[in-house]
Order: sequence, then C-alpha cells, then structure tokens
Amino acid sequence: MYDCEESLEVRRNLLNPNFEGYKLSLDALPKYHCKLPTGVDVVQLSEDQYSVHHVRIFGLTNHLVLDQWNPNTVYFIDQHWNVRELTVTIDTQIDSPRTIFTIPDAATKRAKERLNASLWFPASDICVLSDGTGELYILSTVTRGASDAPRWTEELTAGEENSETHNTETNFVTILEWLTLTRTTGDTPFTVSHHRQIKGKAAPLYAAVEETGRAVFIAGEGKYEIVYDSLKPVEKEKKDSEKDSKEAERDPTYTWTQTMEDLTLTFTVPQGTQKSDIDVVLTPNRLAVELKNGPALLQGPLFRDIDVSVSTWILEGRKLEVGLAKKEDEMLMWPEVVVGDQMGEYFVDPDQARIIHDRLAHLTSDELNPDPRGKNGGASSSSNCQMLEECDAYPENFSCMIRLDGETHQVTNSVNIGTNQWLFNAQLDPQKVPAICLRHDVDGLLWQPGVIPGSGNAWFHTATFNALGYVQASKRDKKFASCPPDTSYTVLCDCVRHVYIYRQPEGTMSPVKNRKTGKVVTEISKQQLVSLDCQDNILGMQTSNERIFILTSQRLYVIRVNDVTTATT
Repeated sequence: MYDCEESLEVRRNLLNPNFEGYKLSLDALPKYHCKLPTGVDVVQLSEDQYSVHHVRIFGLTNHLVLDQWNPNTVYFIDQHWNVRELTVTIDTQIDSPRTIFTIPDAATKRAKERLNASLWFPASDICVLSDGTGELYILSTVTRGASDAPRWTEELTAGEENSETHNTETNFVTILEWLTLTRTTGDTPFTVSHHRQIKGKAAPLYAAVEETGRAVFIAGEGKYEIVYDSLKPVEKEKKDSEKDSKEAERDPTYTWTQTMEDLTLTFTVPQGTQKSDIDVVLTPNRLAVELKNGPALLQGPLFRDIDVSVSTWILEGRKLEVGLAKKEDEMLMWPEVVVGDQMGEYFVDPDQARIIHDRLAHLTSDELNPDPRGKNGGASSSSNCQMLEECDAYPENFSCMIRLDGETHQVTNSVNIGTNQWLFNAQLDPQKVPAICLRHDVDGLLWQPGVIPGSGNAWFHTATFNALGYVQASKRDKKFASCPPDTSYTVLCDCVRHVYIYRQPEGTMSPVKNRKTGKVVTEISKQQLVSLDCQDNILGMQTSNERIFILTSQRLYVIRVNDVTTATT
C-alpha cells in the first residue's frame, strides 16, 4: 500500500534466547487506596457499536493519566467533568483527589453524542484537554503536582473547524484532527496556526505528533492519509485517483465470510453453468477457481494454509460456494483470501454481528461479567483483546506503522506490522513521543519512534520484555498493559481485580540450579500477582518507575513496585 516500506531492525543484543520463564514470587507488594468522591466519566458503547474499532475508542479507553513531568501525580475526569488530581508523596497517606479544573458547559455537552474526554501534558506547564464534543482547551498548569498549586486556567479554546470531510464521510471513517498552536504576545497566549485532517478507516492503535511538529506517527489497520490542510490544498496523484475510481466502480468478483474454523467463498457464475464447466484446484497453500474456456474467477497463494482433505465446493444454480477449512494450528481470522487480491467483498451476517457485540459487552457494561464462570458453572465467556481482534467485522488487508509528513502530505517511512500484534504504548521520555510495544515471536519488543540522524529507519528497538507475547495471550480478561520509563517491569491488568507484574531478569545472590535441566541459573525473572480488594471495573492504569496506579469505578489504588534506590536504570 505504501511505496516506502521498510523493516524493523531488531537489536540482537537486547534478545535473550536462553530465557527460561518467570518464577512466581510470593513477596507481597505494598498496596494503598483512596475512595473516589464521585464516579468517573465514562462514555458507554451503544447497541450499534459492536466492532473492535468502537471498542478501542470507547471500551478500552484508559481513563487515568500520568503526568510524565511529575511521575508521582495522576489525573482523571469525574462524572461532573471535574479534572481531579492525586499526588503521592507518602504512600501510606493518600489524600482524596482534588479538583484542579472543571470543563465548561458540562450539563449541556455531556448529553450529546460524544467521545470520552481526555487530557495530555505536552510540557511541564501546559495541559491539552479535549471534552470529546469537538472543543479543545489549552490550559496553564503552573507548579503542577504541588499541594498549593492554583487551579488551571484556560489560555485557548479551539472548536472543531468545518470542512468538507465532516459532511461527506460515513460513521465508519476515523478522522484525526491535527492542530498546530503558536505562542503569541497578545491577549491570547496561543493561536491555531495550522489545521490538518487525517483520514483512516480504523481507529489507530497509536498516533503521536513528532517532536519537531512536522510529522505524525500512526500505527493501525488500513491506509491513513491527509485529506485537509488549512494552508495548502491536498493533492493526489492522478494515476492513484484514476485507479481508485476504477476500483470503486468495479463490482466484486466474489463475496466471502469466515469463522475461526473455515471460510466460505461465493461466486456467481453464468446461467446454465454445469459442474463439468468448473475447475477448482485446492492445495494447502494455493487456490484456483476457473471456468473452462473462460476467465479465472480467483487464483493465487492463500493467506494461510488450509486442510485440503475437508475443503470442498458445491454448485447450486448460479451460486458456486467454495469452503476452505483452516488448519488447526492456524485458526485465526484472515484479512484476505488470496494474498494481494482486492476483488472479494467481505461481509458479516447479523447473527455474527450480534455474537461479536455479546463478546465485547463485558468490557464496558455496568455489571462486568456478572457470571464469570459462565452459565451452569461452565467456562468463562469473556475474552481478551487478542481474541477481539480476531473477530473484528471489518478486517483490513494490512496493518502498518507510518511516518506521515505534514508538509508534503506523503508517507516517508512505513513498516508492515500485520504479523506483529500490538501490545501497548508507553511514554519513556516526556519530551519524546510514546514508544509502541509489538509482539515478535513470543517476546514483546518496545520501539521508540523518531528519525535517527544517519539512519533511514524511523523506529528504534529500545527494550525487550521476555515472553510477554506468550504471557499476555493467556490472560483472557486482560484490559490494559504498560511499562515504566526505565522498562524494569511490565504490568498487565484484568477487567477487574487482578494485576500481573513481570520483572526483568535480576542477578541471584548465589547460583541456582534448574531441577529439570541441571543448568546453573544466575538470573531470575520474577512474576507477581496483586489482587485488589474490590470487584469494581478497572477503568485506567498507569506506571512509574516506583509505582503502579489503578483507577476503578470507586477507588484509586497505588501499588509500590520498586524503591528509588533499587529501580533499574
């Protein structure tokens, strides 16, 4: 899809091919909490918002924000649209979160159809807050985190600008608003000097503005492109426009649907076609569907291998159905049937859509998974994010990380991450864009975006979390994942109660021998479990080098994981 595709360069010195797993530690971690004075502002999924893309926007929103400039301070927005601040100086003395700012017109705006309100800290004295209805607030936050810090004040309120995009796109298009702010010496400290819009079909897994302000980094499914620029027109190459137009006018050659076990392809053949007129050739990794003395309906390498012995085809009238059975060891959802083919139309029937909605409902319902063991004491019906991606109703043909230049409107760097599951994003340095963690084989590899002088690559391998890809796949109720700036540990949390901590290898006081292999072990990686003393929904999680902050619907927890003197640097 992009002409500038490159590959991720793994730093072999950060890999541990001899990693032997995590050892469960029973060492108790100090845990403290305070009760929230009021509930957290959460936008719930509606009945017609059943896809994974909707869940990413609404159901998996992290409602807790860590101030990377003051890592002992976290923020959240309550149900009255008060921004509340909690600063931890002494773990054993946690005060109630105080109100530091109130979003205007709460009663009117909260009743509208909207996104979750969110906030971010681009500088030590500035906060950017979006109310989810199209209003953006630039706030002055002097002496942020101090006990005597004054309430935040508005320096600029920017509303969503009108453009053709808002009136011409459907509900299944994602629009990213990219605003450039300029400091002034007048009465208004900031002005909006540049406005761009980026369009994509799916909600991005990652999006951040480069430190220079010239480009944005985006990771997600499908294509992202700049469609509006307030300073200059957006031009598309003529050949691309003509190609897109022709493809849009062309009817699909076939339709297809799938389950975890199989795929069904449906072709419409000419009237009077007999079985003897059709030639279907199936091999484990290739498919050919042809009409004798006619054009090939579909042929080429399959996205994944199939089990030929139980794959079949049938002709009924003008409808030709080809059933492909997925191999038992490769039962995942396919983004395409034949690699590179664009002539098929994928669809999900209403029954499948309802199943998807039911599987996602537990992430945002008021009563989270009320029957955790399933009906009649059976297995849990909940699922983790990895399983949700497999049942998405609108799969794309590819997933990429890109650097999109705001001046040229072109993608300067891209890498295909279709085989690398996204795990989480983490802010390692407040003056840099967040890092992104991807699954590589069984490990989790952390990548720091940013064009390195003298190197054409835009992503730098900065840390490895051993076996994290394998570990997180086993957590059926996983909701959030993260790591601290020093990458000394990773943490996963369930939708309720459980928090799992996986530490980087540490040297042992004396050599230990593996009972099974007899090998002498000099490093041990510890795994720790923290159980919260409540069954409230977990709505947010943040990590610092010393603490994990957990926000539930009624409490805010602080878990001490490292002392300042022992944290890995």
